[in-house]
Amino acid sequence: MSSESITKSRGPSLFELEDGLVSIWAEIQAAESNCELVDQSYIDALEAYASGAVVKRDRVAEFILHIENVESQFDDEIVRLKTRREQIKRTRERMEGYVLQIMERIGVTKLEGQLHTLKAKRNPPHVEIESELLLPSEYLVPVPQPPPRPDKAAIKRDLRDGRDIAGCKLVADVRLEVE
Repeated sequence: MSSESITKSRGPSLFELEDGLVSIWAEIQAAESNCELVDQSYIDALEAYASGAVVKRDRVAEFILHIENVESQFDDEIVRLKTRREQIKRTRERMEGYVLQIMERIGVTKLEGQLHTLKAKRNPPHVEIESELLLPSEYLVPVPQPPPRPDKAAIKRDLRDGRDIAGCKLVADVRLEVE
């Protein structure tokens, strides 16, 4: 890899920069271990890749932080929209109740406008339960129990203590932390 690839119009990727650093560093170390004189072009390329890598690392970190911020904004917007939806629903319900009151007071079941007609319609009968505690058992539907789930805290503890548990192992993944 040459230092010219660092000046591409779109710029090299983080992988290209890091890979270039490793490759050039390996060539320099190989030359030094063979007691050969290291060509200045290798030193220049190493410096170019190193400075490019530092800038690219910062840009990648800034992008990750930006995406985390956007995720947080989405979460906030979801909460805001759910709240707004409930407000709109309550407003609609109040308006419907208001119109039904007016229709009841004036003794009509229909109000006609130029484009729309408001009608009071009887809903089908529904059951209203005043107290579930008073219901005879024949009217109760058993709720299915959820299937058992693994107790990961107990499994982790026992695996750390050296116990073998079939189908389980401790895994220490790597995460990226941006400072």
